[in-house]
Amino acid sequence: MEYTFRWFGPQDPSKLKEIRQIGISGIVTSLANVKYGQKWSSEDIKKRKSFIESFKVNKSKKLNWSVVESLPVHNDIKKRSGKYKYFIDQYKDSLVNLAKNKITNICYNFMPLIDWVRTDLNFELERRPKWPENGHTKTTFEFYKKVFNSSNLMGIFAGHIHQNSIEIINGKPQIVSDDNAHGAYLDIDLMPIDENYKKKNMIL
Repeated sequence: MEYTFRWFGPQDPSKLKEIRQIGISGIVTSLANVKYGQKWSSEDIKKRKSFIESFKVNKSKKLNWSVVESLPVHNDIKKRSGKYKYFIDQYKDSLVNLAKNKITNICYNFMPLIDWVRTDLNFELERRPKWPENGHTKTTFEFYKKVFNSSNLMGIFAGHIHQNSIEIINGKPQIVSDDNAHGAYLDIDLMPIDENYKKKNMIL
């Protein structure tokens, strides 16, 4: 088993120099900059892979692009309409180019039109207001800025409607548990790290 972490590319607020410190060796990512349905060139794949591998987990081991999530399937393919044959060829070429770069674990979804639509089914069970249809409120953004720009914060612990996860934002880990409507919880031990361990594992 390999421990991996989802990274959304160079624009992700979670940086690889921070991600490499949380005990993973594999990165799950994609070329989100490539237009939906278009071919991923071998050169672009190689460039992204080389960037990931430029970060070391320790003195002898590099980060690795372990999984592609995802290689998007164009809606014309899902509906078998329009230019679906063209997009199938583009998809096949992308798979070949990934294999040339020794990346063989590929994820995709096949949900026509709606793709990933998230719903919040636990708000009544958890006795809280339903998430507003227009998204985050001004208060939410103000809270977010104050929390993640704090100079004396070690981490954030939160229950949520999604899965257990850790996200590094501005150098601070946000640790999320499964929804508490189903009794989810996390036990977390905070332990001091001595200087020798920091140097050995290249921790900032």
